[in-house]
Amino acid sequence: MDADVAKPLKRSTQLINRYLCNITQIIALKTWCQLFFSYENIARNK
Repeated sequence: MDADVAKPLKRSTQLINRYLCNITQIIALKTWCQLFFSYENIARNK
């Protein structure tokens, strides 16, 4: 593989990895928030 081809490919791979990382963090944050609020509601309803 040529160095000219490998360079943009590597850059796009890094971008995809960062994008996936961000999505994972957002999903984890949303899940944590939902768990927290449902726990708050259960505690309030008791």
